[in-house]
Amino acid sequence: MNNKTKSFKKFTPYLLALFTILAVVAGFFIPGYLLKKETDEQLSVVTYAPEEYYLASNTAMARNTSEKLSSMDKINLITGIWDSTCQECSSSDAFLTEIEAVNLAISQMDLFFTKRIYPASLNSNYNNWYSWSTKVYKYTDTSFNTYTAYLWVITFSKYDSSIEHVIQMTEDGVILDAHTNMPTDDLKINSVNNIYIPYYISSVMQDDNIHHDDTFNANYTNVNINYPETNFNDLTFSNIYQVNINEAYGEQHILYVYQYKAGDYYGMGLVPVK
Repeated sequence: MNNKTKSFKKFTPYLLALFTILAVVAGFFIPGYLLKKETDEQLSVVTYAPEEYYLASNTAMARNTSEKLSSMDKINLITGIWDSTCQECSSSDAFLTEIEAVNLAISQMDLFFTKRIYPASLNSNYNNWYSWSTKVYKYTDTSFNTYTAYLWVITFSKYDSSIEHVIQMTEDGVILDAHTNMPTDDLKINSVNNIYIPYYISSVMQDDNIHHDDTFNANYTNVNINYPETNFNDLTFSNIYQVNINEAYGEQHILYVYQYKAGDYYGMGLVPVK
């Protein structure tokens, strides 16, 4: 064995140790370096998300603002006391789901049924079974296109389609109009003013901030009903009352509440007065 071979064997353990150390160091630093390099490359590239992923800030703001409208604000928007535009829309645009709106309408109409102002309950607990369909109308203020209110039109139909009830309601549950072709000639229908009293007013208006002020006979022969599903040509009013209400923060409002006949239809409802 020559001297060169002896020298190589002498340093072999040291070389192996060196290679081992270099391998450990490389295994520790190189993955981090490569990851940083890849991250830097990706961060330098801007990729736009699909347009449908975005919700415009003004839309979100408008929706948040609309949620804070009082029940009377929504009524004013729907009835044109506040200048607004109307268009039919999908129920998915509204704040309530269909089943929430239907259940709310049933619950609210029970108030009028128990006071014998409306001739039937829509509640299945009374063995009244109805199918239902819905339409939703969106009202937006014309000044800033910021405030939005929704009107639900819910039609309850008996299984044989012989009787229907059409309920028009705000998303707070305020019944703006309800009419039916159910025969009422043999029924004792109480006057609508029986429910627009201090005890019931906050429930009817679905707002604890609304307080009853006064109710009295209105000296009018008709009122202008401008709801989507009440285009009656032979409408005759049986009762019209003026109801003065106050909101907790001082705002005062005047409503006309009424009952009417239109051919075979009996109806009841309310409109605000400018």
